[in-house]
Amino acid sequence: MGVLNRNIQFFYTTSFALFFVTNFFDRQIANIFLLLTLLICLFDFKKILQQLRLNLPLVTTISLFSLYITFIGFYHDSPASELDNYYRFLLILPIILISYKETQLIKLLFLSALSALFHMLYEYTFHEINLNRYAGSSSSAITFANMCATMILICSYFILFRQKKDYILYISLIIFLILLTMTATRGPFIGVFFGLTYLFFEIKKNIRNISIITLIKPAILLIILYVFFLHIIPNPLASRISAFSFTNMFKPLESTNYSIRERVHLIKFSIEKINDSYLVGIGPQNIEAEVSKYIKNNKIRRITSRDHLHNEFIDITIKFGLLALVLLFFIYYFLLQSNNRENKVLLILLMIMLVSSQLTQSHFAHHQAITFFIALFYTINSQRFEKSP
Repeated sequence: MGVLNRNIQFFYTTSFALFFVTNFFDRQIANIFLLLTLLICLFDFKKILQQLRLNLPLVTTISLFSLYITFIGFYHDSPASELDNYYRFLLILPIILISYKETQLIKLLFLSALSALFHMLYEYTFHEINLNRYAGSSSSAITFANMCATMILICSYFILFRQKKDYILYISLIIFLILLTMTATRGPFIGVFFGLTYLFFEIKKNIRNISIITLIKPAILLIILYVFFLHIIPNPLASRISAFSFTNMFKPLESTNYSIRERVHLIKFSIEKINDSYLVGIGPQNIEAEVSKYIKNNKIRRITSRDHLHNEFIDITIKFGLLALVLLFFIYYFLLQSNNRENKVLLILLMIMLVSSQLTQSHFAHHQAITFFIALFYTINSQRFEKSP
């Protein structure tokens, strides 16, 4: 590799690291670093072409998905602002050539945790923040919660599966757990639960010489932290989980829980619309008006009309038709392709978190969320993720 290529690689890996870290402090600054990263990556176009050829099935599926979104958007006369987030897979594809060693990635986790902690302390000191639903660097608490939960799973992967003893991983995990608790968001715990369950299954299957004590010590620590933050320290998440436990799930429409009632009504609305327009959808710009009409016709109270349905898979089907959902699943399938066992475990862990979080949030309606996940998947790949010597 020539000196020029090494310099280019240094700049785009550094710029991407700044994008990732500042995501937990200020998303506007993070967007600037992301654009800078993409620009610098283009100077290494030969390596980009090489990586695109190595990932041809993924690139082909992303291209088909983007073309289909364009076609349906044109069919429904949708404004560009309703489509741009669906092009994220394609627009940030150049970062597919970025790689990090394990030690670098662990440091990136730690710096991100410090960035998130500093943001919380800064907001608490100089601004009036909503301690009932802390949103961190995001526009909504659930987006920030999903990001924190994802970082918790990555830290757990290195601690449990990779058996890394770095204290900074434990510090990072604790910081993200505190911040996740402050968001008072329940949905991400679905992904954390299934992610950790899968992780323990992989540990038992792949690390045969690991002792039970070595395995359960970190697990005990996680349980203690969970009990400590949810039941000893007063926080809004504990009260929200307690309120959820008193909900009659057999009569969700009678629930006093606003979030549950809203989601159940949106599912009922979606079933009606999918039956009528499963081929090409109704267009992304028409969702809010149709939900408003549904609320009015059914005389539903205390439910807000929105431009997304709090479930990515229902949302994309209603907006663009069933084929859009099929193509999205193909993208997810090819994102998981890896010849490296350790990296594939991490990729599957991320996919569990992504899919579970999309059951309660429409990521394409929140550009920070979908960009965060796509960037992680592109960076953590067997052909580019280098192990530490």
